[in-house]
Amino acid sequence: MAAAAPHSRTVAAETTLELLRDVVFTTDERGRLLKLNAAWTAHLGHPVPRSVGRPLTDFVDAPDHTRVLEALDQGARARPVELTFVDVRGQIRCMEMACQVGPVGERVGTLHDITTRRRAQRSLSAAKARAEEAVRSRSTLLAHMSHELRTPLTAILGYAELLLGALGENPPLARHAETIRRNGEHLQALVNDILDFSKLEAGTLKVEMGRFEPLAMVHEVVHALKPRAAEKGLRLDVESGPLPGQVVSDARRVRQILFNLLGNALEFTERGGVRLRARVEGPELVFSVADTGPGMTPEQVERLFIPFVPGDTDLARAHGGAGLGLTIARQLARMLGGDITVRSVPGKGTAFRVALELQTGRTAAGTPARGFPSAGRLGGRRVLVVDDSKDLRALLGMFLRREGAEVFLAADGDEALDRLLRDRLQVDLVLMDIQMPHVDGHTATGRLRDAGYTGQIVALTAHATADDQRQCLLAGCDDYLTKPITGDSLVKSLERRLANQGTPNRARWTATPRSSD
Repeated sequence: MAAAAPHSRTVAAETTLELLRDVVFTTDERGRLLKLNAAWTAHLGHPVPRSVGRPLTDFVDAPDHTRVLEALDQGARARPVELTFVDVRGQIRCMEMACQVGPVGERVGTLHDITTRRRAQRSLSAAKARAEEAVRSRSTLLAHMSHELRTPLTAILGYAELLLGALGENPPLARHAETIRRNGEHLQALVNDILDFSKLEAGTLKVEMGRFEPLAMVHEVVHALKPRAAEKGLRLDVESGPLPGQVVSDARRVRQILFNLLGNALEFTERGGVRLRARVEGPELVFSVADTGPGMTPEQVERLFIPFVPGDTDLARAHGGAGLGLTIARQLARMLGGDITVRSVPGKGTAFRVALELQTGRTAAGTPARGFPSAGRLGGRRVLVVDDSKDLRALLGMFLRREGAEVFLAADGDEALDRLLRDRLQVDLVLMDIQMPHVDGHTATGRLRDAGYTGQIVALTAHATADDQRQCLLAGCDDYLTKPITGDSLVKSLERRLANQGTPNRARWTATPRSSD
């Protein structure tokens, strides 16, 4: 009975090997198969009797032959290696092989079939790649559509502004012009929201950190929205606690968040008013926007930040909008190291709280904010307007002439180069459209700088991303404005640029042109 014990253990071991789902094999020093369990046939279809005695490489896809031999040679020193085997039908099977060298030199190893897993991973990767390509294509399409919409929007809003100024003594027609302006601004907001949302989805929207004055920004935003509040007979108040003179964040995106929350509050509030508070709470810069509007139920608050799903469907239908503004605002806040939360009670209003990571600048806390420059006039200044849109050239020219500037026009980059390089036209500033046929704004600016032109060049473009801004500055532009732009905004921007330049001085050429590299 005692002699039968080793035999019983051998039988039990062999039975166990046959029941294993993974392939168990043994090879000699040269890689010829000596033993195989039944899983070999289950996974690859090759009969065991016909496989034993043949090299393991006979069953491996040709590109992996060397890797099989290296793994067998290294044994336990090698990590498990993924190999491609060929089954009896000629189909590829992915197997993970591990092996070690036995006591008499044979190699003992296992093969774990990972074909299903790899197919699922490849299918998932392919689906992910298709989805990413679809998002990129959509983002590209939306960016192109945005550009095509921004240019005519500039003309619509600009001419509506001119009509409002000219029709002050004709109230019925002035109301028509105001309707055009109001709907144009609404369309502009929709274009901006859809473009920003597409970039957030694609992961291409970036934040640009820099120093700015939070108190100045708060007053700037409130000042811009005061007329909208006055139209509805609402109060728009601002309160601020002690604030740092400067903070570090993305000023453009913080301003966008505040405009969105305040504009939303004014839109849905019919009586009372809206209050903006700014303060520091521990490590956070906090903005609060509270209104006396209709308020929301908890269910409506839960839907508030879902894209294209307005919190109150009935109110949204009444006021319009794509249902993207709050979604974008929250994602921007999170990109800036913060978040947006909301409290609301039906019939008692809503309060949004924006908490952003506080990074202070070097200016001491409590430094008063600088005043905002007025529109002023551009008397005595000479400006060259370069734009391929005849309507926009005329509109921009009217805006600038209305402020006393002497205006020159060029229909494209070629004409601008001719006027500045060949004719040596003397101007204080060039307002350069970027997307133009033949010679675009980037190329024209680069050629001017290469020729030694040192005058101010301000880009005007319908593309509105940080990368577009960098490209304009790299080409040699001094500043960057986006379409659509109102006459007041345009004049303020150019006035600031020209104020830094001081008195008119139109010697715009250096003796040594800029190096082409």
